Formats: sequence, structure tokens, C-alpha cells
Amino acid sequence: MCGRELAADNSQHAWFWGTCPDCNREAHRLAASRQEAQSRVQKCGRRK
Repeated sequence: MCGRELAADNSQHAWFWGTCPDCNREAHRLAASRQEAQSRVQKCGRRK
């Protein structure tokens, strides 16, 4: 997100990658907004 380049890792432990604090906060913000949107759709009984 911040432009810092990391080597690609598609191993079993790839999710252990380090993340800078700014990118970590933004990733959590994006994940939360997606979960909220999915929750609203489910409450309405519609799926897109």
C-alpha cells in the first residue's frame, strides 16, 4: 500500500510477512469496511 516492495512469498507461511504500521492500519480499516458492507447486504436479504 505504501509502495514498499517485498519479495513475493507463496509458501505456507506467507501470511507472516512483516507490515509497516501505516499499511497495517489501512489493511485493518479496509477489512472492517468490507465486513460491514457484507453484513448490511445479508441483513437486507440481498447478495451482490
